[in-house]
Amino acid sequence: MTMNRRSFLATTAAATAAIGTPMILRAQPKEYVLGASLPLTGPFATAGQLVAPAFAMATKLFNDEGGVAGVPIRFVTEDSGYVPQNALNNYQRALASEGKNMIGYFADSTGAMKLIAPELKGENARIMGSTSFASELANPETHPYQYLSGPTPEPVRHSAAEHQERGRAEGGLHLLQHRVRARSDRTRPQDRRGAWP
Repeated sequence: MTMNRRSFLATTAAATAAIGTPMILRAQPKEYVLGASLPLTGPFATAGQLVAPAFAMATKLFNDEGGVAGVPIRFVTEDSGYVPQNALNNYQRALASEGKNMIGYFADSTGAMKLIAPELKGENARIMGSTSFASELANPETHPYQYLSGPTPEPVRHSAAEHQERGRAEGGLHLLQHRVRARSDRTRPQDRRGAWP
């Protein structure tokens, strides 16, 4: 075969496309797997037992709508007993059994997130969520694959302090104090004349 300019460009383009295509797009799996470590036993068993059916419901909702880009999803949930080492073991076991089909993982605590963080590198990198609100896990430079589902304590403290200062400066009550008082006023019983005791 002689190599001319056109065949060289076609071959180079095909090789670049094959090498540059992300692994997840090269060979689409039969299903995507989302793993989870939940406290189904232990001190927080109630929380885990309430979340597990939500994962089952989410699976049904996703799959009834055609899955993710036409690929169905499946949740794999294991009991951690709210012990971080158990969550790490569950993650490693799920990764070993599900391989590249496992695209995400949910851990039940800050401790579990910290233990699993070093595992999220190279071929083992997965999107990971948790119930944790730890500030250190919110740093995308050190924990690029872990996300938090709400604000970390630091911004909340700053916001509360800002509201408190604003309330003092304006001569009014702190917003949170105002809301607490308003709520308690609705729940206090009235005396016979209709006044608050």
